[in-house]
Amino acid sequence: MAEAAGLSPERIVSHVLHAVDTFAAGAEQHDDLTIILLKVPA
Repeated sequence: MAEAAGLSPERIVSHVLHAVDTFAAGAEQHDDLTIILLKVPA
């Protein structure tokens, strides 16, 4: 996820959701998905 470091929080969440969808490869979702994002200045 280092490539997402310079993105806005909204774009990072979008990036993570896309990665999860790709990983799941169309499998049925059986539970909720919660994302908590904290950006800390370097």
